[in-house]
Amino acid sequence: MPTATLLTERGKSPVLRFRNGAMTRVVQRWRVDTDDEKEAMTAPELPAYGDVLGPSGDDAGLSVVDHEVEFEGGDYCIVHVIYESAAGSGALNSRPRPAPNLAYTERTYSVQTVNVKYALPNVLVGTGTSHDPNLPIAGGDGAPKEVIATHLVVTIWRSPADYSNADDMGLEELQGSVITNELDLPPIFGTAVPLTYRRRKLRYLFSDVKGEAGLVKIEHHFEARTDHLFHWRKQDDKGNAIGDEQTSAIYEVADFPQAALR
Repeated sequence: MPTATLLTERGKSPVLRFRNGAMTRVVQRWRVDTDDEKEAMTAPELPAYGDVLGPSGDDAGLSVVDHEVEFEGGDYCIVHVIYESAAGSGALNSRPRPAPNLAYTERTYSVQTVNVKYALPNVLVGTGTSHDPNLPIAGGDGAPKEVIATHLVVTIWRSPADYSNADDMGLEELQGSVITNELDLPPIFGTAVPLTYRRRKLRYLFSDVKGEAGLVKIEHHFEARTDHLFHWRKQDDKGNAIGDEQTSAIYEVADFPQAALR
C-alpha cells in the first residue's frame, strides 16, 4: 500500500481561499509514492471524503469534498485534497458522495399550525394585562398557532457485502415510538459536531432501505420536540378551563438500539 505525505514547503503548501474574510476553501497537496493514479487514492494517510479540516479556528467547518490525482513523472503522484465550506462553491449544499460506512445527519424544519383553545397564563398583551387562561379564545373557536417541527434524517451507507437484515434490528416495531434512551446521532454532514438527544426528545418515524450508487442506503427518520405529550385542560359545562394544564402520553415508548446508527 502506498504512503502519502502532506507537502508544506513553499510553492507546494496548501492554497487558501477567503470570501468576505472567511476561509471557504483549502487545497492540500499530498505526495504519494506510486506511479499509479488509482492506487494513489488507497494511501491510508489521505483525508477521506467528508473529513473535517479543523475543529476550531479559521478552518472550522471545512470538509473534504473532492480529490484530484495527477502523475508528475518518476515514481510518485500528487493528490489534491479539496476542502470547502457551505459558503464556498456550494458543493456541500448537494448530497454527500456515497461511500461505504459514511454516516451523517441532515436536519430540516417545517412550520405547522395547530388550534389553541386557551391563552397562555401570565403573558402580557398590548394593554399590559394577560388574558384569562381559563376562558376559551374567540368563544371556543380558538386561535391558530404556529409551531416549529424539527425533522432529522440519519443516512448510513453500506456495501452490499456488509449489509444484512440485522441492520434493521426489528425497527419496524418501533415506528411512531418515543425514544426512551439517550441517543447519539452521526454529525451533521460537513461537521464534527456530535448530536446527542436526551431521553424522550426524539420520536422514531420510519426507516427506508434502497440501493443507490452500487451501495445500500439506509435512512432513519426522527422527529425532535421538547416533549411528545398531548397538552390539554379540563373543562366545565360552559367550556371554561378548570385546574392546571394536563398532559397525556399518546405514543408508545421504546429504547432505540444505538448500534443501528453506527
